[in-house]
Amino acid sequence: MWKKIIIHHTASPTEVLRKGKWVKVNRGIIDEWHKRRGFGQIGYHFLVLKDGTVEAGRPINMVGAHCLASRRNHLGVGIALVGNFQESRVPNLQLAAAAQLTSKLINLFKMNGTQYIELHREVPGAKTLCPGRFFPKEEFIRIINKPVKITFPKTLTRLREV
Repeated sequence: MWKKIIIHHTASPTEVLRKGKWVKVNRGIIDEWHKRRGFGQIGYHFLVLKDGTVEAGRPINMVGAHCLASRRNHLGVGIALVGNFQESRVPNLQLAAAAQLTSKLINLFKMNGTQYIELHREVPGAKTLCPGRFFPKEEFIRIINKPVKITFPKTLTRLREV
């Protein structure tokens, strides 16, 4: 089904003020932001929070709304790391969790290698800096090739059922 994995950042803060309290930017908040932009729901298939938590976004069997260029919404799973990596570095735990998620998806969809991974800015026709100048692609690939143990949400475990 999927032929690519597209890596994004949300280009947002990792926390926002809601009703006088600071809360983590998560699936619910991104879903709300995307609906305001006219999407039916969150555009990414997965979110990786600053602390390494992985949240399921748009259902994995649904076309994404994360990269129009070169038909990547139809060809690629969209993974977004919460934060703005044009301004700051990716936290180690967040990078490791995103790499492990990517590794699991590569295996699940039988992609056989990291050449199927594209940063959003690398997609032909995409006019963006996403996932930011501080996203360390070489380190990301190195972690994928030398995995560490991370626990994922049940929705990811059930992907084989889709």
